[in-house]
Amino acid sequence: MALSVSLFRHRIAARSRARRSGDELAGERPPGRLIWVHFGRDAAPAGALMAIERLVAANGDLSVLTTGRGEDPPGPADTPQAATGFLDHWRPDIALFVGTDFYPCLWAEALGRGLPLFAAETRTARHPTPLMRGMSAFDAVIAIESDARLGPAGQALGPLSTVPAPPPAATGAVERMKEALETRPLWLALDVPASEVAGVLVAHAAAAHHSHRLVLILAPSDGAAGAAREALAASGHRVVSRLRDELPGPEDKVILADAPQEAGIWLRLAPATYLGGTIAGEGPAASPFGPVSLGSALVHGPRTGRAEAVLRRLRRGGAARAVPDATALAEAIDALMSPEAAAEMARAGWSITSEGADASARLVEVIEDTLAGIDV
Repeated sequence: MALSVSLFRHRIAARSRARRSGDELAGERPPGRLIWVHFGRDAAPAGALMAIERLVAANGDLSVLTTGRGEDPPGPADTPQAATGFLDHWRPDIALFVGTDFYPCLWAEALGRGLPLFAAETRTARHPTPLMRGMSAFDAVIAIESDARLGPAGQALGPLSTVPAPPPAATGAVERMKEALETRPLWLALDVPASEVAGVLVAHAAAAHHSHRLVLILAPSDGAAGAAREALAASGHRVVSRLRDELPGPEDKVILADAPQEAGIWLRLAPATYLGGTIAGEGPAASPFGPVSLGSALVHGPRTGRAEAVLRRLRRGGAARAVPDATALAEAIDALMSPEAAAEMARAGWSITSEGADASARLVEVIEDTLAGIDV
């Protein structure tokens, strides 16, 4: 009895909503292939949006229709008329449902049309069977928890990854720089604003007292390269500018990483990274996940800004260390020149940043496989 009551209530709510809806049909279908992504009321969109970005980057003709988020139109009401109208209007090639909104009526219509259906980050175990009827016929359900009713479609892989892909770097470029640096210890100051350049150079000088061959990779933030060049010249350093494709000599202590698109090289080489903007700036411009996902121990100051939640997670997991000022930064970098200390933080970082990677990879894989069979 409880099962039929739940479906009855769902249908009453859907009919009520259908009388108020219409925004979901606003606009024209874009050309090319179209993936419809619906976010349920309980959905956290970050992981799915990152997966969709990967799909769009790999498929130039792929457009995305999103519904359910605050800035999006709502999804269609789950009635036969609304489902037919929505699918007729948008003609999606693939549909992805994120979270736990149930559409038994629309799913039946979509499956009858042969529309490939996917779900991610769903929690079905506590919900009655009539509401989730049809999900066992999905192409794949990347679920938070196991539910035998999903059948072969269900894969309990947990939440999707919310870690952005790190900056790319050509293998040859990394090897060339590694050869130029030989075996010298190094650290990276990433996206350093003009207000922090002097402090970073002071921290480097202090850390270099204990490691005389230590090299600083100074990567200025947008607009700060001029201030970095002036500070380097004033402190007696030769300006080794990557913008001019210069390589460090055996006596150089600082490399000015002022060439665009080289962040991926430095993140792959530096065992320790300072997150610029967090001591005397306005908060970090770079994602904390970039260094950590590539095995670099992260050090940051107290001005964490919008990255506080991520940095707190990294600190608690042992992948990041907070310092109050440039003096403490020097001490932290000195400590992280110990291979054992850096490796311990790198392992902790890998554990954190790999969470959800399997779920995201599987979702992208199954949708890619389906897209490969859809004519462009």
